[in-house]
Amino acid sequence: MRQIFTFLLVFCCLTELQAADNFTEVYELFQAKCASCHSGDAPEANLDLSGSESEVYQALMNAEIQNNAANDAGYAMVKPGHVRESFLFRKINNELDPEAMISNEEGTIMPVYQPPLENYEIELVRQWIAAGAHETGETFSYDLIKQYYQEGGIANIAPLEKPAEGEGFQIYLEPIFLEPGGETEFYNKIKLNIPEDQEVIGMEANIDDFSHHFILYKYEDNFNAETIPQGRRYLSSTLFENLGIVFDIFTNGFPVGIWQYNFKHELPRGTAYFWDEDATFDLNYHVKNYSQTQVMAAQVYLNVYTQPKGEAGIEMYAGLIPYGENNPLSLSIPNTGEDITYEMEMYGANSTDTVYFWLLQSHTHQLGVDFDMYLRNEDGSLGEQIYEGMRDPEHEEYIGYYDYAHPPVLTYDDELLAVPWNQGLTHIATFNNSGDAPVNFGFTTNDEMFITYYHYTLEKLPPQEEEPTNNNLLDSSFEFNIAPNPFVESTQLSYTLETAANVEIKVYDVMGKLVKIIDQQQQASGVHAYRLESDWQAGVYFVQLTVDGKSTSREIIKLK
Repeated sequence: MRQIFTFLLVFCCLTELQAADNFTEVYELFQAKCASCHSGDAPEANLDLSGSESEVYQALMNAEIQNNAANDAGYAMVKPGHVRESFLFRKINNELDPEAMISNEEGTIMPVYQPPLENYEIELVRQWIAAGAHETGETFSYDLIKQYYQEGGIANIAPLEKPAEGEGFQIYLEPIFLEPGGETEFYNKIKLNIPEDQEVIGMEANIDDFSHHFILYKYEDNFNAETIPQGRRYLSSTLFENLGIVFDIFTNGFPVGIWQYNFKHELPRGTAYFWDEDATFDLNYHVKNYSQTQVMAAQVYLNVYTQPKGEAGIEMYAGLIPYGENNPLSLSIPNTGEDITYEMEMYGANSTDTVYFWLLQSHTHQLGVDFDMYLRNEDGSLGEQIYEGMRDPEHEEYIGYYDYAHPPVLTYDDELLAVPWNQGLTHIATFNNSGDAPVNFGFTTNDEMFITYYHYTLEKLPPQEEEPTNNNLLDSSFEFNIAPNPFVESTQLSYTLETAANVEIKVYDVMGKLVKIIDQQQQASGVHAYRLESDWQAGVYFVQLTVDGKSTSREIIKLK
């Protein structure tokens, strides 16, 4: 199922980049502020910044760091796509990024003999490294950066408090500067320095209010990840320029977290994403500046909460499915001013598997007016409705309209939604276009989409253990017998009480749901026996015996 619903998102425009060189602007900054010390026969830190533009670029990319602490930390002078691990940025950073301040062992802030660089100058270097530290080409506007810092703009979001040590880590996506009314989407490859294999049990994103979506993709076993450059790869207006970017993602990776607004993924008990220590990811960010007067700086904080490998027994997966599957261009909304619905099915016709859904979330652009999901009957007809688009973001309260920017997120936390895959789900989206022209599939907010995000497992959750009164268990020597076991129609329960006691006997299914109360009363001392007759379906159950608040349980199996 993980590879069935992928498609090539290659047909749209977002950002046009002009043919200029950001490194030329970085080089000119160094000449004005740094080359006086970093020149001559014995330049500071053995880093010569006084040569030609090409010579300085090569020096930064290959320079040996004259600092043991930086070398021990694994930093490089410039590490493309990794700002906080680039020693050059750490040396000039004057609290622009509080998480990238140099330590005492790393020396002092540069430049030494003149005032610190201005924030917009530090930002220039940060943006250049974050974008991939390219020698040629423009991937951001230095003029916008200056305007933001010198004239003011839409403020950055507040940082998320990082997970406590040993409980996870934080991923940070540096600011993206957008002109008034501007819009962009890009992918940013990163390789995390996870100390060992991890189980991820939760993720929390803090994204800008103007964000359209943020998706975290993980490369499948790092397949082909080394062939993809670090840094940002922007979607452009040219179809064929996008092919390589999106082909890399949907051929080699899969989504593990999807946000259209801020919320925290807390995975159900016993489940986790399994991440290897050398895992590689792509951060996919789509954001639009709705202000027509101010420059915007959009960024992302993502907290990842972890536990040691081996504690969760069930792997959680995530995916997305678009209308039209491999041909999303088939989505076209006519400008009739009337509601029009599109239906999308998601199932495996010949499958004998069961898929267990944890999270379901809808996605359209601004023409979306409703979005519903149904269990699909095997004959293709609609079954029970499970998702109502006109609910609040928690899918609890009916609000009477579909908020496409904050669509409901439906979760099954205690008992996953078991769906026979030969039946599957049906998704129905409703659109209304009263504009001047039809609107087709595309990436910008002026285009349209019909997508479902989902998280699922291939196994059911482990049984929910009943918490015994006072958390006490009956002594292991207490005899509680059930025979025959397995059984077909009936079995017998027996035990012996040394003294009179309050007794409860209950039967639960594997999901922890109460099936039957056998007895619940004060009992005298002596031998007690019950004949348990069952009209339940075949399967595994648990019989719990509680004596004066102390419990024990036995697994029973009904065969037919």
